Amino acid sequence: MVSPIIFLTFSLMASSWEAPLAEKMDSLMPPSLLAAQQYQDKKLGFKIATPKKWTQIPIKNDERWIVARFQSNKAEHFNDKTFGFTFEHKPELTLISFTGESVKTDIELDLKDPDGKDTGTISGTLLLENPYQDYEEYLRKTYDGGGWFIDEEVEKKIRDIAVTVYEIKVEKSSYGGPKHITTWVFHLVGVDVAVQFECLENAFPKLKREFEAKLKTFQLIEATEEQTDVSSGFREFINNADNPEERKNLRLTIEKEQHEKALANLPEDWTSDDQKEFLVLSHVDKKHTKEIVDQISNMFHWLNENFDYVGSEEYVRRPIVRICASSEEMMLFQSGGGWSFTNIEILTCQDTDGFSNWFMGSINERAFSFWFDERDRELYNRLPFWLHNGVDGMLRAGEAKGSRMQFEAAQREKASLRDALRDGTLTMPSKMLLLTTEEMGENRSIYSEFSAFTRYLLVGKGAKDKLSSGLMHEYLSNLKQILVEEEAIRAADADLAGEDDGPETEEEEDEAFKAKQNGWKERADAIAKEVFERTFDDWTQSDWDALDKAYLNSIK
Repeated sequence: MVSPIIFLTFSLMASSWEAPLAEKMDSLMPPSLLAAQQYQDKKLGFKIATPKKWTQIPIKNDERWIVARFQSNKAEHFNDKTFGFTFEHKPELTLISFTGESVKTDIELDLKDPDGKDTGTISGTLLLENPYQDYEEYLRKTYDGGGWFIDEEVEKKIRDIAVTVYEIKVEKSSYGGPKHITTWVFHLVGVDVAVQFECLENAFPKLKREFEAKLKTFQLIEATEEQTDVSSGFREFINNADNPEERKNLRLTIEKEQHEKALANLPEDWTSDDQKEFLVLSHVDKKHTKEIVDQISNMFHWLNENFDYVGSEEYVRRPIVRICASSEEMMLFQSGGGWSFTNIEILTCQDTDGFSNWFMGSINERAFSFWFDERDRELYNRLPFWLHNGVDGMLRAGEAKGSRMQFEAAQREKASLRDALRDGTLTMPSKMLLLTTEEMGENRSIYSEFSAFTRYLLVGKGAKDKLSSGLMHEYLSNLKQILVEEEAIRAADADLAGEDDGPETEEEEDEAFKAKQNGWKERADAIAKEVFERTFDDWTQSDWDALDKAYLNSIK
């Protein structure tokens, strides 16, 4: 069995040698290094000096292996003379924590009502998954976008501790240009401990000395705070709880835990504001923070007004609105562990590169997906292709005007529609809603047309027209009914078939996977057709002619 690897997770290895080792390392460190900027984690039980004036990057709530991250405030550059590219990169320090094997554990989550009173417990089995068995596997999976190789691997002893020192080169074919990685792996009792510095290859010679100085400062401290992470595996319980009140209590419990965890992990130079609708965590000025929060607030109000019939009894958790200082900081925050259901963040950043409209559109999309997912996840996940893409396209051009949202068509969409009108290829609603996924892929302008028709129904003239007013409500209600019936059939089939042991061989697993992959398009097309037939079963040709004409006039 492979030994578990823990990157800077000292709380898991308290032993009789811990205090003497810390004292010994203190006595060996120069005063200048002891006085340097330090990162301390009282849950894991360690501290380490970090480079001066480097920015601490927040860690995602559901991160399972990255403990902390720091980024230099100064960018380094590499000029690729072969292709004429200039790469820019800010050096990074990453502290990573993970075990070598996935672990199953039984847990219980105490539920509370909105007043904080206990309402019972919910129990289940939580799978703590870890994709890495050792440091080299971490490298293989982290840098799979380009070539890398271990340039030097040296085994040595430092203060009676076995250490593996890695010097790693990431080739220029990788994203962001050629890099140099320095990692020290300390082999302690039962665990390995490592710290990783990364920079551009041409910057390494001048940064090497500082990296090594900081690596020598790590030491153990007493772990005085308890680690808590109990809700991350409870995705399935949200759906399986018996009624909206039980689901609300569970969501409130997870919401509270996520807010507390985000605040506990917040770097000192960030601000927090616990508002009625959101917990706002910001690394930008008050003015820009307010602009983003107002935009999300307007989106939530618009959703409550226009989709009040969707999951009306369900509680929508108060999301964490996190505003990074730049797109670079946001991308670094996003990297690491995968998505989890307990993630309740709406993540964005201040635009520093002239893409303000794109960022605001992304905020709208995330607000929509978060709200809809809380109200009815199954309905959101099964929206027909035309509607899902139509909503996304409409939201990308939405902006707040006072306390309201406006969804004007983007210039690119207008140009695409003009071309389709000129070429006689515009798809009318009577045809659009029955397109198969294969047919959609053959039409260059179809995504703009999805956006235009969705806008027409939700916020355009179609929302007030006698023929199409309330059409979206009816369409989604019929979709919901189909999904309910589908689930009932699936449950009945499962009862008749008895317990299914699932595939027993690799070949059977491959076949089951291929069947699922090949079937989703057909099932999506079938559901879209069924929703269409139920919604428009009493429509006449004159009704369709009137809708097509009204829609066409709205986009000319």
